[in-house]
Amino acid sequence: MLDALLGAQDQRMPVPNTGSLYGDLLALATERAEYLSGSHGRALLRSMVMSSDDAVLIEMRDDFLQARFQSLKPLFDRAIDRGEWLVETDPRLLLEMLFGPLYFRVLISREPIDREFLEHLVDRVAAVFGITGR
Repeated sequence: MLDALLGAQDQRMPVPNTGSLYGDLLALATERAEYLSGSHGRALLRSMVMSSDDAVLIEMRDDFLQARFQSLKPLFDRAIDRGEWLVETDPRLLLEMLFGPLYFRVLISREPIDREFLEHLVDRVAAVFGITGR
């Protein structure tokens, strides 16, 4: 089941290209929130959490996450070309800071993920990394 969920999810998450890193992050967070608000996204997230004790599922999850982070590399490459991102800065940390609160709201607090929350989240993450553009 996790394999099917991972395969379907990877096809649904395009890499935004809005012309700015801030815009790309907002588009990415918005897409992720919309996906996680649906039954498929919630099922995937819960399955990934439940897979923590099974070695095969752990490997599948880790491979998926690595591939997903790698698939977002063009977003950061474009930001480097525009002077918005430093080569030596770790994009994975930014993505974890961006997605973590979304996962928390879906799994733990069950609070809504609305546009106001997403903009506030992207503002805070962008501030940490010195990203401007709003």
